[in-house]
Amino acid sequence: MKQPVLIALFFLSSTFCFGQYKENYKGQSNKKSTGQGDWLDKVFVQPGLGLSFGAGGAYVNVGLTVGYKVTERLSAGVGANYIYTKIESDIPSTPDLRSDTWGGNLFSRYILIGPLFAAAQYEFMSIQYSGFVNEKLNYDAFLLGGGILQKKGNIGVFIQLLYNLNYDDDGTYRDNGPYTSPYVFSAGLMVGF
Repeated sequence: MKQPVLIALFFLSSTFCFGQYKENYKGQSNKKSTGQGDWLDKVFVQPGLGLSFGAGGAYVNVGLTVGYKVTERLSAGVGANYIYTKIESDIPSTPDLRSDTWGGNLFSRYILIGPLFAAAQYEFMSIQYSGFVNEKLNYDAFLLGGGILQKKGNIGVFIQLLYNLNYDDDGTYRDNGPYTSPYVFSAGLMVGF
């Protein structure tokens, strides 16, 4: 019962992102072109960290995203992450449940107008459960949605809501991987260098 709560906390946790590329709302770069090495100015890196500790469990998410600004409005990239979850059992003779999840994703974002963007993401996850359930599962998710990005100088905040097209309302953890809902919410802080 606590696993869905911890997984929900995962999707509601903030991710701290640090980008190397800055843009204004019109999609124009704040950096001046030097001619040589301009492609590197379009690369951004976003390391992420999510933590949740409390009575009955723990959740740790560590990730890294690397992207490229393809055009003034379109960016795409790849990401990788590791999620550790532990849920303590309330029943004395039942072992705690632990999961180790390794995953990767491909994503794209398109600036629609002003701070609004559309997003698409494909995720692949390998989940190893141990404790009262011992099994390894692979899970794919295709997510579509959008969000808002507010920037002031080199600091920005984003909010994003995606819908998991692979989510099965009648499914179990075997069918839906770490997701307890088809809606995936994330928010984060971006700091440019």
